[in-house]
Amino acid sequence: MTDLSRSSRPGETSPTPANWEAELHKLKEQVIRDPLTGCFNRRVLDPGLDSLMEQCQQPGYGFSLVLIDLDDFKHINDTFGHKTGDECIVELSDFLQEELREPDSLIRMGGDEFLVLVDGITEDENRAYVTRLHALVREHPFLAERYPLSIHMSVGVFYFDAQTELEEPSDSHDILSYADKALYASKRFGGDRITYWHPNQSRETRNMPGSVSPVFNDLHAPHEERVLVVDDDPLFRRLLEQVLLREGYASDSASDVEQAVELLKKHKGAYDVLMTDLSMPGESGLRMLELARDIDEQIVSVVISGHVSADNVIQSLRAGAYDFLEKPCHPEHIISLMKRALEYRKLRMENQQYQNYLEDMVSQKNRQLEKNLAELKDAYAFSLDAMSAMLDAREYETALHSQRVMKLTERILNEMGIKGDQKKDILQGAQLHDIGKIAIPDSILLKKGPLNKEEWAVMRRHPEIGYRFVQSSRYLQGAGDIILSHHEAWDGSGYPQGLKGEEIPLGARIFTLVDCYDAMRSRRPYKNVMSTQEAVNDIKQKSGTQFDPEIVRCFLKLIPELEILGNWESTKPMDLNTMSGRIFFEEDLD
Repeated sequence: MTDLSRSSRPGETSPTPANWEAELHKLKEQVIRDPLTGCFNRRVLDPGLDSLMEQCQQPGYGFSLVLIDLDDFKHINDTFGHKTGDECIVELSDFLQEELREPDSLIRMGGDEFLVLVDGITEDENRAYVTRLHALVREHPFLAERYPLSIHMSVGVFYFDAQTELEEPSDSHDILSYADKALYASKRFGGDRITYWHPNQSRETRNMPGSVSPVFNDLHAPHEERVLVVDDDPLFRRLLEQVLLREGYASDSASDVEQAVELLKKHKGAYDVLMTDLSMPGESGLRMLELARDIDEQIVSVVISGHVSADNVIQSLRAGAYDFLEKPCHPEHIISLMKRALEYRKLRMENQQYQNYLEDMVSQKNRQLEKNLAELKDAYAFSLDAMSAMLDAREYETALHSQRVMKLTERILNEMGIKGDQKKDILQGAQLHDIGKIAIPDSILLKKGPLNKEEWAVMRRHPEIGYRFVQSSRYLQGAGDIILSHHEAWDGSGYPQGLKGEEIPLGARIFTLVDCYDAMRSRRPYKNVMSTQEAVNDIKQKSGTQFDPEIVRCFLKLIPELEILGNWESTKPMDLNTMSGRIFFEEDLD
C-alpha cells in the first residue's frame, strides 16, 4: 500500500524538520490572508471582534466596524475586464492600508467589499476618520497611468463602546449586522455616502409616527428634513404644519418653551430647523432661542412673530436666530425661508465635517511627530551612550567612568533640588566631559607615569576641543559649559580660562568635585587607588581652593550613598561601616 503521508509531487521535496515551522507558518498565513490583496480575510473577523468587545468593558475604550462596498464596480469589470477590476481591488487595498492608523485592520469580505476594524477611538474621532478615508478614496485616480478610474464607496458604520446599549446580548455576528444595515441604507440612498447605525437611537424613535431618520444617523444621505414649531396658537401651528407637509418636510410642534425643550433633548440632533414665536405663556421665544442653541449647536432657528420691531429683531439675532418673519405670512415666504435655512444648516454641517477632518489630520500629524521625536530622542541618547562608551573603552583602565560620574552627579543634583533643563544639561556635560580626549594621542593619554611639560600642554587642550565639538550640535550646546570648565578651580588656579569662584558655572563646580573623587577612588595608569578615608580627607583639604565649599558640604553628607553608587573595587566593608557624620563632615557643619 502506498504511504500517502510521505508522498510528494514530481519535482517537489518532502518537508524536513528544519523547514516544518516555516511551512506551517506559510499555511497559517494562507488560511487567514486574501490571495489577491494579501490583506486579512473574514476568518479573522469573529475572534477579532470578540476580543474588541471584551476590551470595550474598559471605560473610555471604543471601536467601530466600517463596512465598505464599491459603487457600480460591475461596470468596471464589464467595461475594462475582470483583470483590470482585480488590479483596482489590489490598488484600493494598498491605498487603504497606507491610510489606516497603525492599530486598525483591513479585511476583504469578498468581491468588492471590505471591512475596516477601527480600534481604540472615540465616536467623534471615528466620524472624522471615516469621512477622511471616504474623501481620499473618492479623490484618488486608480490605475492612473492607463485610464485613470474613479472609485466611489458606500460605507456603513457601527460604533461600539461601553455606553452602547443593545436591545439584547449580542455577539460578533449581531455587531456586524448593524454595520451591514447601515451599508444597505447608503446603497438605498444612492451610494457614495456614509451611514451610521445607532441602536440606541433606533430603539427610541423606531415606532414614532413621522420620525426623522429613525434608524440611521447619516452624514451624507438625504433625509426627511424635520422642523420643530413652537407657538401657543394652535391654529397657526396647524397651518404651519400643513404648509411644511405639502413641501415634504416633517414637523413636530410644541405650545410652549418647556414642551419644545423636552422634544429637543429627547430627539437631540433630529431637528434641522426651529420655528418659534416670541410671545408665549411662560418663558419667551428669546429664551427658546438660547436653550435651543445650548442643546443643539447645529439647529437653525427662525422667528415668526406678529410683534415686529427693530428691538425684537435685534434681540432675536443676538440670541441666535438665523432670520425673522412677520405674521401673517404667505406660504411661499415660509417655504422660501425654509430653503434658505436648510442651505445654511447644510453649510454649517459641511464646515463642521471639514473642521473634524482637519482636526483628524492634525491629530495624525501630531502623533507622527511625537513618534518621530521619540525615535530621535532614542537615537540621540544612543549616540551619547556610544560616544561616552567609546571614550571609556579607549581609556580601558577607566572603564565606565563616564556612566559612573553621571550617576554620582545626578544624586548630588537631586540633593540640591536642581531640575529641568539645567539638570539635563549638567548630566549631558557629565557624560561627555572628556569627549575632547578623542583628539589626544594614545602615547599621552595612556602613558604610565607623569606627563612632561609638552605632554601636559597637549592634555590640557581637551576641554576646549570637547567644547568646540558639542557646540556644533544645538542639542548639546547646554552641556558645553561643563565640558569647558570642569578643570577650573575655586581659587582661579584651574584651566583653560582661569575662572574663579562663582564665575565657574554651577554645573562645572559640582562635576569637578565628582570627577576628582572618582579619579581618587579608581585605578589609573599613573597612580594607586585611594581609600575612602584618604579621598575624603583630600576633598576636605582642598575645600575653598580647588572646590566650592558649599558643594563640598553637600557632597560629604552623601558619601555613604555615593560609595554604594560608585561601586569602586577598592571599597572595603570597613570603609562603609566607619562612615559617620562625626568622622567625615561634622567639623565642617560647625
